[in-house]
Amino acid sequence: MISPQHRQCAAHLQPLLQHQFDHISSYIDYLDRIKQTITAGDIEALHPLLSENPIDLAMIEQHRKQVFALLPIYQFDGTEQGLQDCLQALKNPSLTKLNESLEKQMKQLEKSLLINDLLIRKNQERVQKSIQILSGHGISGESATYSRQGLSKPSDKNKRTLALA
Repeated sequence: MISPQHRQCAAHLQPLLQHQFDHISSYIDYLDRIKQTITAGDIEALHPLLSENPIDLAMIEQHRKQVFALLPIYQFDGTEQGLQDCLQALKNPSLTKLNESLEKQMKQLEKSLLINDLLIRKNQERVQKSIQILSGHGISGESATYSRQGLSKPSDKNKRTLALA
């Protein structure tokens, strides 16, 4: 039999976990939209998405702290293990499943953040290389043909600049 105190704990825990799950799900959806936009190369659609940026990692951490702060009130440790002990004591399958889904979503969010970071870095490197090629500047930043001011330089074979040749 579940005590009234445990029922109270479940009543407080369920909305916190659900709220956190909903936030993380929306963050994952947002990151998936960014990934699809980057992959499609749709720069014009990317700018509004990036200015939207609903991801607030501090809020995710704050939600988790709220869950952990709730546990000691009901004689459980305010840790991940305390949460597992609480869920086991509550014997509430829907709450346990919600927590398992939340943990999966947090792992998915971490994975999505890493993938988007890699995509952004890859595209930044591609843009930098394109700029280097277009400007004639090598890795060292020096161009064999043009000066930083955009004027042509004399070559080793010919001591005259391109403008004079």
